[in-house]
Amino acid sequence: MKENRSGRGQFNLSGLAGFLAFCIILGVLISFHSRNIDRVSAFVFLGFRFATGIMLMWMIWSSRLRGGAKGRSMPRWYRKWFLGEDDQSPR
Repeated sequence: MKENRSGRGQFNLSGLAGFLAFCIILGVLISFHSRNIDRVSAFVFLGFRFATGIMLMWMIWSSRLRGGAKGRSMPRWYRKWFLGEDDQSPR
């Protein structure tokens, strides 16, 4: 029987080798206590936090502009998670 699966879930030796090489190189660079790596990692972390904050503010702002202050414009799964409802609650 032929399986119609994509190659995404299959083991890839070259991918593992690349990941291990990246980890080893990064470990060696970190062991040198490089200030450049510290700065780059700090900027990446701050950039991620800034982008996440802007995204959350945009979601809240746009939902309020659409009249979603009551929570009606948010997806049902998000409202259930945000309000702490379970699957048994009435709709």
